[in-house]
Amino acid sequence: MREFMSVEENNKSQLAFRGKRLEQVFWFVEAILGLIALQQFFYEASGWVPALLLVLMLCLLSVYFLIKQGQIDKAAVVLTGSITVLCVVFMWTFQGLRDEVLMAFPGVLIFSGLLGNRKLFFTLTFFIIANVLLLGYFNSQGWYVNVISTADFSVAVVLSLILLLVAFSIWLLSSDLHNVLQKLSKENFRVKESEKKIQRLVHHDALTNLPNRLLAKDRFEHAYKASKRESSMVCLMFLDLDNFKVINDSFGHSAGDIFLQEIASRLQCSVRDTDTICRQGGMNFWLFWNLLLQSSRFHQLPLIFWIKLNSLLLLEIHQLLRLSQLVLSSRRMMAVILKPCAKRPI
Repeated sequence: MREFMSVEENNKSQLAFRGKRLEQVFWFVEAILGLIALQQFFYEASGWVPALLLVLMLCLLSVYFLIKQGQIDKAAVVLTGSITVLCVVFMWTFQGLRDEVLMAFPGVLIFSGLLGNRKLFFTLTFFIIANVLLLGYFNSQGWYVNVISTADFSVAVVLSLILLLVAFSIWLLSSDLHNVLQKLSKENFRVKESEKKIQRLVHHDALTNLPNRLLAKDRFEHAYKASKRESSMVCLMFLDLDNFKVINDSFGHSAGDIFLQEIASRLQCSVRDTDTICRQGGMNFWLFWNLLLQSSRFHQLPLIFWIKLNSLLLLEIHQLLRLSQLVLSSRRMMAVILKPCAKRPI
């Protein structure tokens, strides 16, 4: 049901966008047609051309009402079809294949592809090409010959207005493509960030942000292989904290979470960047050091952590707490030395 609603909303947004674009094109075409009608009225002797343009402008008002009714496809057909027929009539009537109206055909095709549908685009393309080929064939056979007149200022004005129409269509197309590329870039960035977060959630503990069992296993295997390659040793320590339930019962689970986060931070500050601390769940931690060369110091590692973890720990949880209130079970803290000559890791 949600997927159906999302698809429907997407279709509505696309329809609204096409309607907005089509309305912009409509008013721009009306302005261009009005300017050409004025130019033809003042600079040309024939009065039927501006009259035809004015009639077309009035007929094209139906496009505006179709847009407001949400009939975008019909509005696109009426607008692009009317302009195409008008340009073809002028092409046949005046200078044929050298008439300035041929410059309008690329803009019409861009409009039809941008605002219409595939069927409209291919229909107009076939209609334009067929008329161009047919007119060229008639002129070559002498059946119908267009009179080529000399270019003057009025032709330059009409050509400039048509170029404005084509430039506007290209600007719309490039603007929409730029917006689409920006949205795709943002979506790609969002997906990559989501993938990073997912990968971090897969390999890290959500509460303490320490590596979890899966990542710890991978790092331990790498550390073990490195120790064999460098002729060094690895120290693995299991750390279990008892009586943690007292904190949760006394101060709440939020206080226990903050307490665990502080312990994780203390542990991370107690090792090198190349070493690893991971949380196995609950109050169980793994710590291992790699590339150690002096085995005589291994027995000191548990003592070092005992001292650091029993230092004062200030938490703003109703009152000051001491880490010494949390008992470290010596039975569950142990260090294991893995020599390079071992056949397999523990």
